[in-house]
Amino acid sequence: MATINKEQYSEHVITLNGTIRINYRYWNNRFGGIDEYSHDHFEFNSLLISETGYLSHFVNSAVVANYGGHADYAELFCKEKTKDKVNIAQVDLFECCF
Repeated sequence: MATINKEQYSEHVITLNGTIRINYRYWNNRFGGIDEYSHDHFEFNSLLISETGYLSHFVNSAVVANYGGHADYAELFCKEKTKDKVNIAQVDLFECCF
C-alpha cells in the first residue's frame, strides 16, 4: 500500500454565516493524473458535513478550477451540505443551553 505524504495537503478554514467554522484539507491533483483523469481531494472535518465529523471527497480538478479554485469550491460544497442543518444547529444549541 502506498504511503500518503501529509505534506501534500494544505489546511484551510471556511466560515459560514459569519460564525460556523469548517476545517478542511486539500490536495491538488491527488493521483497525478492529467486532463479528465486529474482529481483533487478534500477532507472536511465537521459534524455539519458528516455524522462522523469527517468526509473524504474526490472531485475532478477541472470542476474545482471552473468554480474558481479550491477555496470557492469548498465553500459552495459546504454551503450545499449544510443548507438544511445550519439553522437547525443554531436552534439546538440555543435550546440545549438556556
